[in-house]
Amino acid sequence: LCKLMLSLDPVGDPLGVTLMIDFYALRANQHAWLVRFYSEWESAGRNLSQLPNFAYAVAVGYFYTARQTVDGKDIVDETLAESSNEALQKALIMFPGVLLPLLDKCSIEPDKKAAGHKFFLDAQAPPDSSSTQSRGLAMLCALYVGRSFHIWKDPDLLPWLEENVTKVIERV
Repeated sequence: LCKLMLSLDPVGDPLGVTLMIDFYALRANQHAWLVRFYSEWESAGRNLSQLPNFAYAVAVGYFYTARQTVDGKDIVDETLAESSNEALQKALIMFPGVLLPLLDKCSIEPDKKAAGHKFFLDAQAPPDSSSTQSRGLAMLCALYVGRSFHIWKDPDLLPWLEENVTKVIERV
């Protein structure tokens, strides 16, 4: 349905389908489609990378696309796995305000190093104070967390998230 609605007016997107199509693509296990859609629209100048939902969802899409099960054996495409790591680290750096609310919504206690790190704490401050994000960005992050938190409850995603949060902390 999201694909149909977006096809009616892809330029104007009056219903804001780009704010939810990533979620439904992941729920429908359309990981490869999501990655392809993102690549095509990003190269066409649509700036989907500027939306927190796409930044995180495409990383998840790469993660699942990289892991396939063939004849009962798990096969990992290392190139796509590296792309998933890069995409998640980029999402965490661009939108640090997603991490702590996401973990809270998933009822996961964050690692002490991440929970107390200035980079992630500053993004949590109210937009009027020392926050690194505007009200609009805070709203987009909150919408993403509220809609997509249960996707992150997958036991395969949590160690991957933790590993990349550690790498981001080292980078920043």
